[in-house]
Amino acid sequence: MTEPEVLQRLEQVEKQNRRLKFAGLAGLILCAALFVMGPTRFPETITARKFVLVDEAGKVRGELDMIEGEPNLILLDANGKWRARLGVTDKGLSYLALYDASGEPRARLGVTDKGLPYLALYDASGKPRAGLTVMDTGAILALCDASGKPRAGLTVTDKEIALDFLDASGKPRASLMVAKNESNLNLWDANGNPLFNTP
Repeated sequence: MTEPEVLQRLEQVEKQNRRLKFAGLAGLILCAALFVMGPTRFPETITARKFVLVDEAGKVRGELDMIEGEPNLILLDANGKWRARLGVTDKGLSYLALYDASGEPRARLGVTDKGLPYLALYDASGKPRAGLTVMDTGAILALCDASGKPRAGLTVTDKEIALDFLDASGKPRASLMVAKNESNLNLWDANGNPLFNTP
């Protein structure tokens, strides 16, 4: 090898050496930074008054929010209408409400502050049409007319079963009760006068 070839070769080796030193230094700095920062950590608590969930188009599809001082999780359809709401009232009532495509409430499932579960069903105008409540002593099913007034009820307890019918003004008109050792049927007129009564 001639002297110029040796010098050229030496210059190439020095360039490679500088690159290696630079890469090694960069790697060392990166490792030191990762060591100092530690693994990626997520906060244990996030505090906010509202969280909003959006879809790919940027439309709001869900909210976790305080509404009138009560926590609520609301799910919306693509048109921005409420379709489901999960909440807890300040009196301790927890519920799940379901809405139709026009945003009207159609069903509500909940537990009262006394621990009693209930189910309420509504018509398209938002009037209550049926309700079911379970108590420690039994269950009650109520059916309502188009104005939301109770018209029929079925009560089942440990001691008896009763089926009651009411007129539009809320007066009892017929009642059938079956107990362990007895049963009776009662009928009343519009003024509440007895028409028929079994012993």
